[in-house]
Formats: sequence, C-alpha cells, structure tokens
Amino acid sequence: MLYWTRDFKKLLTIGFASMAALPCAVAFAQPTTKVPSAVLRPFVPALVKPVDIVPALPTVKEVYILQPIVSKTPVTEALKTETLKAEPLKAETLKVETIKAEVLRTESTLLETSKTSHDANHVSSELAAIAENFLGVRYKFGANDPKVALDCSALIVRIMEAAGKKNLPRTAHMLAATSKPVETDNLKVGDLLFFNTRGWDFSHVGMYMGGGRFVHASQQKGKVTFSTLSASYFAKRFTGARRVIH
Repeated sequence: MLYWTRDFKKLLTIGFASMAALPCAVAFAQPTTKVPSAVLRPFVPALVKPVDIVPALPTVKEVYILQPIVSKTPVTEALKTETLKAEPLKAETLKVETIKAEVLRTESTLLETSKTSHDANHVSSELAAIAENFLGVRYKFGANDPKVALDCSALIVRIMEAAGKKNLPRTAHMLAATSKPVETDNLKVGDLLFFNTRGWDFSHVGMYMGGGRFVHASQQKGKVTFSTLSASYFAKRFTGARRVIH
C-alpha cells in the first residue's frame, strides 16, 4: 500500500510537470517566419476593364486616298449638264479646224502643182519655140554657127543659151559629165538624150521635147530635125537620159 501511494504521487508529479511544460513547448514549436497578411485574406479575382476585352487593331500598312463623293446637288447637275453640252461643241470645233487645215493643205498642194505645171509648160513652150527656130539648119561635125551649120552638141548649147543657161560645155561627152542621170519614165522637156552612134556611149546628143520626140542635129538627115525614141535606129543606140544641173 505504501508503495502504491508513493508511485501514485510520483505519477501525479510527472503529469503536472508535463502540463506546465506544454505551453512552452507550443511556444517554441511556432514558426519564426511571419506569414503575410495578404495570404491570410480570401482570393478575390481582379476586375476586367472594358479596354482589356477590345481586340487588338490591325497594323496599318497602306493608305488609299479615295476620291470624294460629289453629291447630286443642283449646282453639280448644272455643271455636269454644261460639260456635256461643251463636249460635242469641242469635238465639232476640232473637226472643223481639221477640215480647214486639210483644205488649206490641199489648196497649197494644188497651187504648188499648178505652179510647177505652169512653169513646166512655160519651159516646154519656150524650148519648143527655140528649137523650132533651128529646124532645117545644116548639120556639120564640129560646126558652131547657126547661120552656117551646127553639130549635135553645138545645137544643145545654142538652145540652152537662148533659154538663159550659159557656159555649158561644148562636146556631147562633157555635157554628159556635167549632168545627172534621169530615168526614162521621168523625162521632162529639156532633158538630154544620149546615143552611141560613133562607137562610144556619148557620141551623139539630142534634147527631149515631150511625147517621145527629141530635137537634134541629125547626121543621117544632114540637118536639125525631130526624131522619136521609138525609132529602131535610136532605140538600139540609146545610152541614157541626163538632166542639166544648172
């Protein structure tokens, strides 16, 4: 009995001692780090602002300038009407001006052609009249006196001098050397026609009078006369036509 009492008292002593030490143990068991007060507050989601839900605008890469839209006001309609009226008038004016210019150009061409034709006819008439004055003059090689006799080149020089063209060379060969070639399709009155009657190309010369005829001092006929290019004798011996340059 004595032993149990002694043990019971001991047990009580130990129990009270443990209970006294419990607060200190709890105090020492608490963590030394202080928890922020924000952690202890309940979680509240952040408010979403209206601007946050607007989609992002696209990046501007190119800018296009649009023409202004003109409203159909009375003033605009009036200007449009006047413009429509002016367009046909402008077209008609341009058409009239074009016709006038074409008429003036045509008249100028006709006048020039008429003048050229008149001058050609005048030259033709003048040369024909001069050539007729020498018809029948006797032919003689090397002669240069129309009152006595002429050869082919002397006749050409005399006709040209009477027409106002002086200082021409004396021989047929030199006349060919100082003139320019002419196609037979483009012959004019006054052009020189050359023939090979003595063994060389420019041994005989005559002057074209138009219509396929030419005047020359003919050795065959022995006088100044007219002949034709179509005659077989001259057609075979024809060596070309040339035009006096000056």
